[in-house]
Amino acid sequence: MGLDFNVQLLIDNAADDEPTVINMPDLGNSTIRQVMSPLVEKTDEGYMPSCGDLPIDVGTQAHTRLVELHKDLLKEQDELGDRLEQTMQGPLEDSWDYLYKQYKGVVDFQTRVAVSLAAIKRASKNPAMQARIIYC
Repeated sequence: MGLDFNVQLLIDNAADDEPTVINMPDLGNSTIRQVMSPLVEKTDEGYMPSCGDLPIDVGTQAHTRLVELHKDLLKEQDELGDRLEQTMQGPLEDSWDYLYKQYKGVVDFQTRVAVSLAAIKRASKNPAMQARIIYC
């Protein structure tokens, strides 16, 4: 079982010492782990800790990696969309179902990443907010 990743916004709370936490959509554990794991401080044995967080405010390495992932996902989405169109017009109609499931998965993941990036960008404009990506 892998680690699940998601972005959280932390909002300073004037009435309490604990910040208000807003969770963004879950980013899963496979692709995002490959992107973020090089930034995670490993245990003495060389493993990723079972839970933790990274700052992901605009300009951090984690943010840059998430932006790069989003660009890659958009490119993959476009390529799969083109392949779907070609499949519908050509002799490969039997593979349309497989391609569509693949396309739909990329679109869904790309959308979750985009929502997190938009939230991080908005948080960066408010001094009472910060963003982090957690994994557990």
